[in-house]
Amino acid sequence: MFNTEAATYVAAAMNAIYTGLHGFVVVDVVLKKPALQALSNILLMSCIWFDATNSRTYVAHHDDGLAHEAFFQLAQEISKLASHSIPLPLVGDKTSKKKETVVFEKFNVVKYFAVSMDIQQNLGNSPIIRTAPAQIAALLWIGPMSPGNGEEAEILTDVLVVYNSVIKDALQAASPLAVGAHNDFFMLGDQFAGISSEHNKMYGSTINRKNNRLVFINEEVPFLLSTRLDPANPNPSSAPENNKKTFDQSTMLAFVVVLEKAAAAEQ
Repeated sequence: MFNTEAATYVAAAMNAIYTGLHGFVVVDVVLKKPALQALSNILLMSCIWFDATNSRTYVAHHDDGLAHEAFFQLAQEISKLASHSIPLPLVGDKTSKKKETVVFEKFNVVKYFAVSMDIQQNLGNSPIIRTAPAQIAALLWIGPMSPGNGEEAEILTDVLVVYNSVIKDALQAASPLAVGAHNDFFMLGDQFAGISSEHNKMYGSTINRKNNRLVFINEEVPFLLSTRLDPANPNPSSAPENNKKTFDQSTMLAFVVVLEKAAAAEQ
């Protein structure tokens, strides 16, 4: 399922997460292309997008709507990658040839879900996602593949926004969603006045969507998905019919898995 280099790249990424140096890390081209295409096809054809959340974001949960075994397996494989360990150069010594083995925490899967947003119809933010202490999130974009065998291009119509400590601290005083109401999200977003397009720029780091791009987000760091106007088509509703994209071309598809440190789960 995963490219042979994926374990090395993810392990290095997890080192940055584990040491707390970064709020998020990005790893590209993690899945083999046939696996990515198969997952995209399954997601488009065999899950139920029953949870409309804030009317612009559709969700299929691991326990309701996202029933295909392939996504359970994908969540488990991402967990294994996150728990991987590799030899890395000693920290702070760029000239030394000595290596130390960095043993990462073992992670267990808490939950996983798929998110869909129509980038032609509904501009705006998804609900806010935030993991609990000792948990991290991994987001993988698995939309329909581009034709040809080249690497997938970045898509400019939507982004992942990972917020800094200003929004993180502001959310501490906010009231989260009630248990059982869209329970894969912390807050719908529109309820929190601190989240706007300007705040996305001021207090958030944006990562462009790219199929086969995996992003790890550190514990308790809030993030959301945000759609925006296509620079090449700033008024999609007035586009000629023959220029409009089909559903599978215009839809953002992301798979999110929440992982918890095994030691925390045992307490």
